[in-house]
Amino acid sequence: MKVLKIILLLFGLLLTNSNYSFAQEMKMEEPKEEKKPEIKEEKMEEMKDVKEEVPEHLKFYKEKYEIKVPAGGSKTTEEIFDVIVKIVEDGKCQVGTKTIKPDEKNNGLLKGKVESDFCVFVDGKDQAFDTLKVYSYKLPVIRGGIWENGRIQYKVYLKEYDDGAVDLLIKADISGMESFVTNEIHFWKSNGIFETRLLEKIKTKLGIK
Repeated sequence: MKVLKIILLLFGLLLTNSNYSFAQEMKMEEPKEEKKPEIKEEKMEEMKDVKEEVPEHLKFYKEKYEIKVPAGGSKTTEEIFDVIVKIVEDGKCQVGTKTIKPDEKNNGLLKGKVESDFCVFVDGKDQAFDTLKVYSYKLPVIRGGIWENGRIQYKVYLKEYDDGAVDLLIKADISGMESFVTNEIHFWKSNGIFETRLLEKIKTKLGIK
């Protein structure tokens, strides 16, 4: 009888240990939190400094081409206006419209506008397409099209301030005749080369750095 009790006791202990081992094996480990790679401050600063490379034909492109002629200069507003007219004409581009008058909405201060004709800068099928690509923000895509020429039109706006300073804003639009597919004149945006050249000539003539 004692032997039987001892056998039953040993069997019970063995069963208990077996269940404990099985429970330990079945216990799922908690997932370990993945560590994110650390980015050093120096590296982050380098990433901030990285800028998208600007396409070659857009090196001179800006939203606005403007300068302020400071007050106290040697030329009056009317004389600045005349300088602009002469620079446009010296560039072999006739002036179509030129007006300067008091602006009633701005205390009678002067405002002006110089608008050129459509001036041809490239003529001929052999050169037109390649030249238009150089000066265009985005040349119209016309499959099979043949460009005959390219033209530029300048618009310069002048605004006078109370202290005698004068704002100048320059705009330029390109147009060209496509003769094979559409047989029409198309208009589009300049990439800034013409505007920049005109702006530099004005700054030089007026002594502005």
